[in-house]
Amino acid sequence: MKKAHKEGVDTTEVIKNMKAFHVLKFTKAIMYIMHNTLGLSMEYLFVIPDEKEGKFVLGEILRAGNFGKYDNRVKDIYNAKGHLRRYLKREKLNLRLFMHNPREVMWSPLFNFYIHYFVKYWDRKMKVYLRK
Repeated sequence: MKKAHKEGVDTTEVIKNMKAFHVLKFTKAIMYIMHNTLGLSMEYLFVIPDEKEGKFVLGEILRAGNFGKYDNRVKDIYNAKGHLRRYLKREKLNLRLFMHNPREVMWSPLFNFYIHYFVKYWDRKMKVYLRK
């Protein structure tokens, strides 16, 4: 059993939880960035780094900046005229992630629709409630 911490945290439980939450692939990518870009020693990594995913995530980080703040692809979405065009541009942007995280990409249209409906419904309900 690999100990990735000086107090000796057992990584098998951590890896089991990562698999349960389906974030192991992303964790391997982050471990690649931590090892190759930031210079963290291999003895402190929880999992073996994945070079392919790590290079993809690093490219996205360098391209998009702070949570996508400097990403022109995201700005194009908000500049699109009409709800349908904005939705299609957002889904096109999400589809590039399909090979890396298919579950999240497949659920995003349903989740976005649900959140949009819920927020509009809640907003209307609160306006009526606050007028009383």
